[in-house]
Amino acid sequence: MFKIRYKSHHDVGNIISKFTENLKASKNDFLDLLNRENKNKQLGIYFHTPYCDKICSFCNMNRKQLDNDLEEYTKYLCEEIKKYGAYEFCKTSEIDVVFFGGGTPTIFKKEQLERILKTLNENFKFAKDYEMTFETTLHNLSFEKLKVMEENGVNRISVGIQTFSNRGRKLLNRTYDKNYVVERLKEIKKRFSGLVCIDIIYNYANQTDEEVLQDADLLAEVGADSASFTLL
Repeated sequence: MFKIRYKSHHDVGNIISKFTENLKASKNDFLDLLNRENKNKQLGIYFHTPYCDKICSFCNMNRKQLDNDLEEYTKYLCEEIKKYGAYEFCKTSEIDVVFFGGGTPTIFKKEQLERILKTLNENFKFAKDYEMTFETTLHNLSFEKLKVMEENGVNRISVGIQTFSNRGRKLLNRTYDKNYVVERLKEIKKRFSGLVCIDIIYNYANQTDEEVLQDADLLAEVGADSASFTLL
């Protein structure tokens, strides 16, 4: 039916750009904006962590396997938060959404996560109904990290489960088997007062209807607040 298949919005940027207006701001334009008052007040921030300790076979995001400590990147993020927080635009803003994506943002050590989040809270104001999300895998999310995250304002996590199927998890290079994943998610739900979103992939190689239905059933069983389904 179709001559070309695009798997995500990351793949289509160059294609759709010819049909849309593409405006590029200069550095001076950007600085001019930062030195103005934000009359709209709203502000969203995205933090990218382009590192993983394990590379998943299906992922096409901007990431690389971690080969050293993230201390320098932690210092860099804290310095950038302080720098931008001092601009008039940010001082007159109230953050309504923060998203830590990757890569794997929970690859930071607990102490590093705490420093990043405390620096963010000290240099920016938040709206009353803000949402702060961390993407995570199960094996990177210790309960100690989860506690630090919640204490510093994180109220939503997006957990990359991808599938509960043992066969599918092996194919996609996921950690842990189905039973462990289910019990771990139930425990996270007990300990974390925020929202737990689960990422699921479908249409991976030789996936059966039964495996699709099992994923849906187990999402309900673990009490996921929401789920996102991505076509592979």
